[in-house]
Amino acid sequence: MGSSVGGTIVIASLWLFATGLHSARGSPQWTYGYGRMAVTEELSSVCAGILNSMECARAVESYQKARPGARFQRSGDTLSIALEDGRSVSLRDDWSDKGGGKAYRTRAYSYIEFVPQLRQHLVHVQYYEGGCFYLVDAKSGNKTEICGVPIVSAKARRFACYVADLETGSSVEVWRIRATEFQREWVFEPTDWVPAGLVWLSDDSIRISKEDFEGREVDHAVVTRRGSAWVWDK
Repeated sequence: MGSSVGGTIVIASLWLFATGLHSARGSPQWTYGYGRMAVTEELSSVCAGILNSMECARAVESYQKARPGARFQRSGDTLSIALEDGRSVSLRDDWSDKGGGKAYRTRAYSYIEFVPQLRQHLVHVQYYEGGCFYLVDAKSGNKTEICGVPIVSAKARRFACYVADLETGSSVEVWRIRATEFQREWVFEPTDWVPAGLVWLSDDSIRISKEDFEGREVDHAVVTRRGSAWVWDK
């Protein structure tokens, strides 16, 4: 399951400007927008007190590595994920000289968790500015690039994700779970508010919490699938 990743999509956090080093509220917001680093609250809590998104991702990876039955290994800049047939997928951090002879990571991969409803490994991808997530299929090793942590519907027919971003634009995505791949059904990029939470009301309806650009909750919106289209409820 999964589709091949093509191209680089840079998605920054609302709460982590530029390089992801600074939180707009002065404290980590790992339960908001892009900052939600994991499906479970247990893993998200690993980032308590951490303001940097890459440091948070690596803290989660270290926590996972120490647990029994870890499905991955790290050797320096290389993350290797074990597949069901004994093969592995390797993801190696990219480095670039930005001038003055100093090298910077332009892409770094951190293992977050295994999502059993999807049979996928969730990997955080940190760019020099911003980031995204990969779903890595546990059987085929195929990678699907998504904007944020997947939130699976009750009957596991779809999942949704969202990202809050002041720099390059916020987005909400809905993906259909098919037998051999994920199909993105809907994407929305709000311009006058940012998503701050997402809950499935049913397999065909989602409630999205809205915040203004200062992080204040202002409203919510409901989007529902009617036929083959996703539409806003009035």
